[in-house]
Amino acid sequence: MKEKPQGKQRLAVIESPIYSDLIFQVALKNNYAQKIYDYSGKKKSASVISRQLDILEREEGFLKSETKEDKTVFPMQKLRVYSVNWNKIVREFIRYVEKNIEYVLSENKRLGMNLDKIIKGFNERIEKSKDKKFQEDLCKNSYLQIFFEEYYSEIARLKERWTITATFDFLSFFGNLNFIYQWGSSHDFYNIEKVFYILNQSESTFPEWIGTEEEPKTKEERLERSEKIHKHINTEFKSLEGKRENQLKEILDNHKELVELYILDRILQIIKIKPSLQLGLNNATNETGKAIFKNIIDKDQVKKYFELRKQYNINQ
Repeated sequence: MKEKPQGKQRLAVIESPIYSDLIFQVALKNNYAQKIYDYSGKKKSASVISRQLDILEREEGFLKSETKEDKTVFPMQKLRVYSVNWNKIVREFIRYVEKNIEYVLSENKRLGMNLDKIIKGFNERIEKSKDKKFQEDLCKNSYLQIFFEEYYSEIARLKERWTITATFDFLSFFGNLNFIYQWGSSHDFYNIEKVFYILNQSESTFPEWIGTEEEPKTKEERLERSEKIHKHINTEFKSLEGKRENQLKEILDNHKELVELYILDRILQIIKIKPSLQLGLNNATNETGKAIFKNIIDKDQVKKYFELRKQYNINQ
């Protein structure tokens, strides 16, 4: 007797655009079936959405719900209102990080990259990423949960069709969870270091006596005054730098969740490496550049270029 063919297997939630979108919707506070139905342009029935929300809660654990009274309709009805289980989302993210860390380690061994010698703190980051206590702390990290809530809310608002796995990919390769020391970041409006820098710099760096002293009359007096001002500014600048460093240290000492985000940001840098992909990319970039160089640059200029490189001992 032949076995019956198994039914179509359901995609994992984080790989499913349909289930991922429902989680994004709930993050946006479209938190019950009818509201999602209305927001999504009535593309599928509210009953189907309700069934899928139920699966996400009871079978998969990505959602939580509570019953609330809807007083906006008559007669009054009871609604099942959903919220995202952010602890579950972070756990899935940690699983994703571990999987990618293992990939980097296997590639590192296979290719003999010696990343532990190239990247300062490489082994410490690997160890930390697998530390169960650290993982548990990340799951409870309120700032990390805020990050994902805002991330997913915006995706739902823009009506983009992504999977949760894709959001992890993008975060790992392009994201920045270091909200403390990212001076050069373009997304640092609320960066803590910059906030303190601006606050401290707002304190006058010019001495009060500038406005009360008589203007210098001779070249020597002007030079003396300029040197005096320069010395004052330099001293005060060092003082402000020290003050900012102390403020940042105090914040890190007193806010464990910020330290966790900083460490996670360092761990994500390892995931970005993807050794064989990076080597392939570097080689492709180099060889394409070489082909362009040979075909575009005049031969006499090419000859002169290599002579100059040799003259200045620049490696080929």
